[in-house]
Amino acid sequence: MTRFDRGQPITDDRPIWWLASYPKSGNTWVRAFLSSYLHGAEDLNNLHGVTGDNQPYFHQALAHRPLKELGTWDLVVVHNLALLHMLSVLRMQEPYLLKTHNANLSFGGTSLIPWPITKGAIYVARDPRDVAVSYSDHFGSSLDDAITSMGKKQNRITQDNGLFHILSSWSEHIKSWMEQKTFRTGLLRYEDLLANPAEKFAGILKYLGIEEIDSSRFERALEFSSFDSLRKLEEQHGFQEISSKSGG
Repeated sequence: MTRFDRGQPITDDRPIWWLASYPKSGNTWVRAFLSSYLHGAEDLNNLHGVTGDNQPYFHQALAHRPLKELGTWDLVVVHNLALLHMLSVLRMQEPYLLKTHNANLSFGGTSLIPWPITKGAIYVARDPRDVAVSYSDHFGSSLDDAITSMGKKQNRITQDNGLFHILSSWSEHIKSWMEQKTFRTGLLRYEDLLANPAEKFAGILKYLGIEEIDSSRFERALEFSSFDSLRKLEEQHGFQEISSKSGG
């Protein structure tokens, strides 16, 4: 069941709404809709207004040496500082949304999802059996290896530039978001979204505090974020976030 009532009430002076998920769970689909509806963006490689939290420019600007040379704890600290830097530069419109694949955990006493700047979150969850198949293709591994990775509490994904997301296991990841009580987290099941995208996307907008939905913008965003539309855009322009190890 989709739930948008978990955790503490919204605190207006906390700026960030997180769009969180384990990799290959439908995060890009939701981002595409929100980027189109909120900002009129129709570029798969520039989902304006729903950017990812691992932006190399902001991280490197705060690091004392190349990101690849930093240890895990240093990168986590730089990551938190970079979030504040991004807020000061990019926070132009509300709601302010950031995509992440990080588990809501701490490393070395430093939170991966700093609660003082977190207003709330939407967590996109998908059947782990389907996640494993997509995970295997995306990272160029066997299905068995994907399942093993998804069961490891030490699991993380690292970009070529050294930035990473600490995932933990699939089960620990969802628990870290849905069982915390520091801020409100809504659960969105991928399968529910697949069954009724219009209803669920409308629910997301209302959860973000948008009560009056513009019907023309809504229909346009639905069309832009449809699988057929996104597939055509990827075929025409590629998709920057696809892994170089992907078989597809």
